[in-house]
Amino acid sequence: MTGWDPQQPPEPPDRAGTPTPSDPSAPTDTGVYRCYRHPDQETRIRCARCGRPICPNCMIPAPVGHQCPECVGQARREFAGRFADFASAGSQRRFRTLTSGSGP
Repeated sequence: MTGWDPQQPPEPPDRAGTPTPSDPSAPTDTGVYRCYRHPDQETRIRCARCGRPICPNCMIPAPVGHQCPECVGQARREFAGRFADFASAGSQRRFRTLTSGSGP
């Protein structure tokens, strides 16, 4: 039977052909990007929602990470739309209660 044995360490993955950090053909991603709104600003931060690079001037704190102004605006519009639907449903319920003569 060939299965997983908790007493045996896993075999290392096959890394044949994978460039090593000392290999000149390895990608040179330094993690430094240019803000999509301010191309002259270098940054290491990306929007948590869309992934675009954002500089400190564009960062808007979010519950998880930072977001760009466009994503925050889109989220606000989505929230406003859901809130309007919810408020409309609530007012219709109250109207039906008032016109039916039954109490809350």
